[in-house]
Amino acid sequence: MKFQKLLFGCLWLTGSVLLFTCDTKNNIDPAFKNYFIKYYGEDGNHEAKDFVVNDDGTVIILGTVSFGQTQAVQTRRVYIVKTDLEGNELWNRTLGSTFNEEAADIESIIGGPDAGNFLILSNFDRAADRTNMRLTVINSNGDSLKSYEYSQYLSLRGLSVTSSASGIMYISGLTTDIDAGSDKNVLLTTPPPILEDYLIIRLRNDYTIEFDDRIGGSYEGAAVKVVPSGSSFVYAAYSDELTSSNLPDNNEHEHNFIFRLFLSNPTSAAVSLFSGSLNLDEKMIAFTDKPLFNTFCAIGTQSDFNGANRKAYATVVSSSLSSVIAEGVVLSGPNEYEGVAVSAASTSYLMLANEINSANRRDIVFIKMSTGLVPEFTIKFGAVDNDDRGAAVAELPSGDILILGTMQLAGQQDKIALIKLRPNGTF
Repeated sequence: MKFQKLLFGCLWLTGSVLLFTCDTKNNIDPAFKNYFIKYYGEDGNHEAKDFVVNDDGTVIILGTVSFGQTQAVQTRRVYIVKTDLEGNELWNRTLGSTFNEEAADIESIIGGPDAGNFLILSNFDRAADRTNMRLTVINSNGDSLKSYEYSQYLSLRGLSVTSSASGIMYISGLTTDIDAGSDKNVLLTTPPPILEDYLIIRLRNDYTIEFDDRIGGSYEGAAVKVVPSGSSFVYAAYSDELTSSNLPDNNEHEHNFIFRLFLSNPTSAAVSLFSGSLNLDEKMIAFTDKPLFNTFCAIGTQSDFNGANRKAYATVVSSSLSSVIAEGVVLSGPNEYEGVAVSAASTSYLMLANEINSANRRDIVFIKMSTGLVPEFTIKFGAVDNDDRGAAVAELPSGDILILGTMQLAGQQDKIALIKLRPNGTF
């Protein structure tokens, strides 16, 4: 996609966004009652992470609030906000913890004894080099009903949680308590250090661990998400288990997107599919939670081996993992880009990325994309000299678009931002 097309498509809206970024969170002109940008968060910095849209039209937003003057002494807690579809705040909650804790994912519970409630996945620092995971069950009023800690390895980090109609759940993430006996590539004469294995945990409906799979075969990687696909499941991940084609000459062990189909145990995958270049790094950040026209979509970031020249990269695969439908760079240009989020809408994929300028400040870029990765339109949100970044995106039953992000207000504090657009991307 040509950068000029992106620039033309977003110049008019960027000007409108600049008018809003200095507003207080509910000080919006009545003309923008149905389509708006609104901000949430009191004292401290607030980082948006994810949201769920409920059948009654309400939205529960998940984020992290940080208190303290400097990064070294900040206290972090999980923060949740409930709004209506006009962006009016109904309540907010800060979940208690005896550790620094960061939000990772929120999902509706669709099966089992807690169906109708919500799962919050978070990670907390038990020690300087040890991170554990927590699942918290909340109700629609934001009350914490129960919570469970997972610390079966020295250090582990959750990226997403999946609820299924049968009541079982999967947590996807990684562990730095690596499996030293896993089958690393023997072609490397000087292999890189083994940093992490990706981790998939299957939970019973009482939140006890049925089994956990510490999946080796790579030096670095993470499981991003597990999703149902018919009577089976698909897990999406990235890892460096594949090597560039001219090994062992350059000793490059590079990252690719990984997709695997399994019945119940992720280590017994029936089908494997890979996407990405053997001469560049592709690291996945998000995967759709439902199929669109029998396809799934993943988004992430492609870069050189040293992390330079970042571009937003996406892959569409068939839901049976029989083939890669489309793959490639979806955003590139003079600035760098990183993939952030993707969701399946009624006829398109909705994608978020961050555009990163030379001062390392970001703007939020939204793309509406076909299953063949052909863009319908692209819009950019942000203010000059502010660091604004995306978190999640969804299509509402009306066809309107809801975008979640973090925006700096007048270069001071970070606040959670909720953006609602018409289906064509206008206010």
